[in-house]
Amino acid sequence: MEKPTLYVVAGANGSGKSTIINRHKNLIKDINFVNPDDIAASINSDYDGKDNALTRQAGKEAIKQQNDLLKERKTFGIETTFSGKRELRIMQQAKNLGYEVKLAYVGLNNLASNIERVNERTRNGGHFVDPETIVRRYNKSMNTNLEKGIKLADKTYIIDNTKNKDYIVAKFQSDKVLSVTNKEIPSWVKNKADIYKKIETHQRYQKALEKIIEKRDQNKSIDRGIERWTKKDI
Repeated sequence: MEKPTLYVVAGANGSGKSTIINRHKNLIKDINFVNPDDIAASINSDYDGKDNALTRQAGKEAIKQQNDLLKERKTFGIETTFSGKRELRIMQQAKNLGYEVKLAYVGLNNLASNIERVNERTRNGGHFVDPETIVRRYNKSMNTNLEKGIKLADKTYIIDNTKNKDYIVAKFQSDKVLSVTNKEIPSWVKNKADIYKKIETHQRYQKALEKIIEKRDQNKSIDRGIERWTKKDI
């Protein structure tokens, strides 16, 4: 029986989680993402984030749907600011039930960009989040839960969406770096000291490995040259 998967797309408000999910629909078209904002909008198409009662109703319905999917051991995804304890609990719960847990964490170069993108979304008819809430969630998400999430997930993808053209900065497997982009590491990742230290260690290892391979290839080339020269001499 195929192992079910829990996909967690996380990041502070305005980081572009929904945009990235929609951008890569062809890759995740069969995955049911449980999103309280979508549930609220399905209840009231005029939902703008300011109706606290509707927000709470949608949140409770999202939790119910997530719990039902876990009981049924079905693959599904959640979209979250990663600023509370429930996200970590559901990841642990899924692992205990035999799920593979994949975390995609989306970030921007600075908090001001998150606030501005939420404001832009609101101007275009999207749901509102006040700046104080964005700041609080950003700090909790980025400074507390991200590292916990990386340790908990089977696979983690750190994604930069600063220029609205997302790319994977680094891939982790159970807290160990698997690969790192050749592009410049964004400042928000560098500011995460423990994470960036692991990325730097991986980069140094890769450079050392490349030098070893290069030297080996050079030695092989020399050996082939000597072999050809020896045969010619004979």
